[in-house]
Amino acid sequence: MTPLDAGLIAWLETFVRSSFLRDFEDGEAHEIMDEVERKCRIDCQDSNGKWWMMYTRLRVSAITEVTQI
Repeated sequence: MTPLDAGLIAWLETFVRSSFLRDFEDGEAHEIMDEVERKCRIDCQDSNGKWWMMYTRLRVSAITEVTQI
């Protein structure tokens, strides 16, 4: 479990707003994120009001070989 120090809405702004919700107007996107927050509260917010999310950030490094012609 990863703590969301700034809360779930801030996490959604970072990871969802510019991808899944990019085609929505700001007001509609925030309504959707508010609804997600309401639905996730029971599973992702503890009794102290702290938000948690079960996710893993993957980081990949690649090396390519450049061939000159």
